[in-house]
Amino acid sequence: EVHKLATKSDVRRAVEELFNVTVLRVHTLTRKGKPRRTRFRSGITGNWKKAIVTLDKEHRIDFF
Repeated sequence: EVHKLATKSDVRRAVEELFNVTVLRVHTLTRKGKPRRTRFRSGITGNWKKAIVTLDKEHRIDFF
């Protein structure tokens, strides 16, 4: 999940700086919020932006 106003080049630069990897491709998409209910009130969760990053074959990000 990335900031709504972030561009593909912003995401590429951030991932390369934070994780010291080479990024080949960045795909972004904006997801719409879903309707949710809590007891007697209904509302909608916020829209959010998702980024899918493809790395070079020799680089890897290990989270666990």
